[in-house]
Amino acid sequence: MVLVLRVNKQGGIDSVRVAQSSGNTLLDKEAQRQVRFGKFKPFTKNGAPVVGNVTCRSAM
Repeated sequence: MVLVLRVNKQGGIDSVRVAQSSGNTLLDKEAQRQVRFGKFKPFTKNGAPVVGNVTCRSAM
């Protein structure tokens, strides 16, 4: 399964997209739900926080 997370300027996750399915719709939806609770250190460009993407791969 591959998920793409959209991380906002505060480090929160704004959206989660399944880029490659696990083959199990319920598992995909639960992974999307669970990962939304995550928090990242904000990405920066020239010292200022910016929006960015994170790709998460999971071997099932």
